[in-house]
Amino acid sequence: MTSISLSGRFAILLDKHGRQSINQVFDDAVETVGKAVAPTFLLCVLLDVRTCTVEEFYQSCAEMLRGEG
Repeated sequence: MTSISLSGRFAILLDKHGRQSINQVFDDAVETVGKAVAPTFLLCVLLDVRTCTVEEFYQSCAEMLRGEG
C-alpha cells in the first residue's frame, strides 16, 4: 500500500478488493466521506502536473491494469 498526500487529502493505492473494502466502509459511515479510486487515478495526477510524459502515462496504466484481474 502506498499513500500520497494531495493538499490535505490522501490517495491510497490498493488493489481492486482493497478499494471495494474501503468504499464499503465509507458507504456505511455516517460522518466520514471518502472514495478509494483505481491506481491509474494517481497517474492522472502525475500527468496533470507534467511529472510524466503521455507515453509513460499510457505504459504505466497498461502495466497497472494488467494486474487488476
